[in-house]
Parts: sequence; structure tokens; C-alpha cells
Amino acid sequence: MKILKSALGVAILIGIVSLPLPCPASADYILLDNVTTTGPGPVKNVTHQGLITWSCDVDVDNTSTVVKIRIEGNVYGNKFSPKGLGEYTMDAAELAAGKASFSVAGLAVNNIRAYVVELTGTIESLVCLGVDR
Repeated sequence: MKILKSALGVAILIGIVSLPLPCPASADYILLDNVTTTGPGPVKNVTHQGLITWSCDVDVDNTSTVVKIRIEGNVYGNKFSPKGLGEYTMDAAELAAGKASFSVAGLAVNNIRAYVVELTGTIESLVCLGVDR
């Protein structure tokens, strides 16, 4: 009887340990496309998706010498905090490569947008992937 209980306990433990973990929910958004001026980009509504971590890729043309982007989000309305969720400035190596990757994390938002703080050149695209963890 004791052996049977031990075997059953091990079988249950193995079953629990081998349960598949749920995949994180994610969605990607083009926040900027062919931008040559500073200011806010279009707002993307991400309501009820629970996305709190954003990984972003920015592509620039070979004339770009200064690129500073702020990711902004809010829970409601059409106003955004000037502090944003996070800010990123491309360094010389990234500008030479024409590509940078960065992330911001920690706040759930219903609306997200990019704000071009400083720009000399052209942002070809800024794509951000939101994840629920």
C-alpha cells in the first residue's frame, strides 16, 4: 500500500511538472513609418490586451545623425505624460548600422504611441512588440 501511494505521488508530481506553460500574449504595432519631423506619431489602441512590456526596433536611413524617441502610453483619453514609458537615443554605432533595438516595461496601457523628441534624418520605421509579461 505504501509503495502504491508513493508511486501515485510521484506520478502526480511528474504530471504537474510536465504541464505545458502558457505562451505569452503578444501583438506588434507599427508606431512610426517614414517620419522626418519631431512630434507625436499615431495612437494605437491596445485596450484589454494586457501588454506591459514593449520591445522595439527602429530603422533609420543613412543620413540620420540624431534620433531620440519616447514611447508614450495612457489608460484613457487623448493626453499623454511628457515623461512617457521610456525614452531611447540611438548611439553612433546604431546610427551607422541604421538599426536599434530597445525595450520599455512595467505599465499596462490602453493606448500607445511614439513621440519623436529629436531627429536629424529619417525614421524609416518603428515597430514595437507588446507582451503581457
